[in-house]
Amino acid sequence: MFFSYRQNFSAFFFAEVSFFLVFIKFRQLEKGRKRQNPYLCTVNDKTRSFTYIDSKERIFKNSTIVQMARPLILISNDDGFYAKGINDLVEMVRDFGDVLVVAPDGARSGASLSITSREPVRIRKISEKAGVQVYSCTGSPCDCVKIAFEKLIDGRPDLILAGINHGDNAAVNAHYSGTMAVATEGTLKRVPSIGFSSCKLEADADFSAMRPYVRSIVEDVLNTGLPKDVCLNVNFPALEEFKGMKICRMGTGDWVNEWDERIDPRGRRYFWLTGDFVGYDEEDESTDRGAMNSGYVAITPIQLDCTAYAAMEELRQKFGL
Repeated sequence: MFFSYRQNFSAFFFAEVSFFLVFIKFRQLEKGRKRQNPYLCTVNDKTRSFTYIDSKERIFKNSTIVQMARPLILISNDDGFYAKGINDLVEMVRDFGDVLVVAPDGARSGASLSITSREPVRIRKISEKAGVQVYSCTGSPCDCVKIAFEKLIDGRPDLILAGINHGDNAAVNAHYSGTMAVATEGTLKRVPSIGFSSCKLEADADFSAMRPYVRSIVEDVLNTGLPKDVCLNVNFPALEEFKGMKICRMGTGDWVNEWDERIDPRGRRYFWLTGDFVGYDEEDESTDRGAMNSGYVAITPIQLDCTAYAAMEELRQKFGL
């Protein structure tokens, strides 16, 4: 009986010490990551249950230590799941974590943040191999992110990537971009998000020169996150070597000659969207297109808050407010 008491006491003591050590470790992790994302780690002191869903060290579940989990990286695009750009991106980053691809079933360039509300959205599993699952989606790039969060992911991804887009999304073109819509939607959901685009338009474009830059940016963001409500728009010039990277502002410009008018066999006019982009500040290396024209990889931080703060006081005076 004494032996049984000692045995039970030892087990109890060991359990309490183990919990204390695990608790301290969790608090250290929680303190270090709260600044990056305060919404994604919790600890229940009363029930001794832990929830930590935004970490490469997802080791706590209901007070027990479970197998270490790799980061989850969600990837989408606007060129379709079959595009070379997105498949190259998967290969560039797959060793950083588990990869879930949810991408449109066809081209959705220029879809911006559009959502599908007038018809059903369907998803189909395309493939699964070690650490990579691929789904197609009949909706927009934004739909792909939304449906991944609610129907395919248990928890939250650690990082969202978009691209590699066949064609740049620099300057004001970021507003039209389905690629950047993926990053924007990810940022709305408080997940670090990055859009990658190249000036190479060819379907079989060689993106290999981008690899070390993509990996460096991804590794850094996985480790340290991004400022709140900010995503990255990363654009690469059509080169095989780059001078380096520059943090840039969004360039300005506009499209001209946007419609190609034709006549159908019944004599009716119809139009194809086309056009030429005219940049207003492409010689300025502080802009994304200016940096690319000088041989640099352009990194533009994009924020969710579109408020024109500099104009607020002027407008108050203008309207007598």
